Amino acid sequence: MAVSPVVPIRKKPKSQKSEFTIVPATAMAARYNSEPRCPERKVSEMPSSGTVTLLRIAGHAKESIFRSTSLRSEVLVIYKCFIIFAKIIIFIFYCNYSMDVYTPARTVDFTDTGLWRLIIYISQAGMTALLRHVEDASQPLVCLFSTSWNQDESLLLSKIESAVYDNPRLLEDYATEIIIETRQLTWIPTRVVEENEVENVVFETLFPTATDTPMTDTAGDMTALFSLTNGLQSFISRTLPGARVRSHLAVLVNHCSKTSGDGPHIYADIRPDEVDLILFNRKTMQMAVTHQWHSVADIGYRAAQLASAYGISPRDVTLTISGNRNAMEPLKEIMINVGMQVEESDLPDPEQTDISTVAVIAAG
Repeated sequence: MAVSPVVPIRKKPKSQKSEFTIVPATAMAARYNSEPRCPERKVSEMPSSGTVTLLRIAGHAKESIFRSTSLRSEVLVIYKCFIIFAKIIIFIFYCNYSMDVYTPARTVDFTDTGLWRLIIYISQAGMTALLRHVEDASQPLVCLFSTSWNQDESLLLSKIESAVYDNPRLLEDYATEIIIETRQLTWIPTRVVEENEVENVVFETLFPTATDTPMTDTAGDMTALFSLTNGLQSFISRTLPGARVRSHLAVLVNHCSKTSGDGPHIYADIRPDEVDLILFNRKTMQMAVTHQWHSVADIGYRAAQLASAYGISPRDVTLTISGNRNAMEPLKEIMINVGMQVEESDLPDPEQTDISTVAVIAAG
């Protein structure tokens, strides 16, 4: 994604128009003065999509969200601040997410691997590798590479191996987290795993073609048993020893649990051809599952069916949607018609960033 130069901006007080005053970076030494010491120029329009703007505002601020009428998906977020003359960072960018900006890997110094955390996202359809700076949260999230391939189970392991060996930076001494996106997944209570060690029997019963011991990840008091393709676990153990392997659904469940509330709440993260649905009730995860979809109506049907399976009326459910923006509006209309309360997440659209929602969450 192309990123515009970062420039400090001072907002004009009590302005009645959508105007900002741009102050060149050389003037920031005088940021505590009432007037800048360098020429200013006015901007009467919102920055273009993809523009990243750094605002430094002196004084108190409240959390606010403004939606642009001219740019259909851009959001301006002002973070809470309670310190006089605090620097408030605001990001405006098309993917509607205020965490960070993806920058080309070539612009970043990786010589000290201890300063970076490596996140690798693997699915049937492709693979992505990201770096997150460990000490400086203001550093942008870096995409080392992102590749896709045709889905072919017989060739999947070899494609993953080739992607790793073609990108030798993945083999360096990073603290590594690997996220596996797969529909070969089931949930069992964690206490059952700890007390009875039945995960192999359960997984073999549900997925008889899986020959590997299932990988595990926890979310609340539940454990996900999962596998993507035979041989992957041993490849990871040999090639990326010490890496933490996680289920994409467990990552999503842990993230959504922070905002689930007391009432019934369904989260839908939409990807091309697939949707992750997670049902919470009384802040407890009831079910997390991945379904294929061919039309937006399929997603609506699956969400309503999930609520019904747990004896919950759709009218009592809040539905939060993330992922593919093209599916959001028609899905919102369908679910509002059946009585659900619908809201959009501020997580990024994978179609715009080429990076999955869960990969961004895992990067933190």
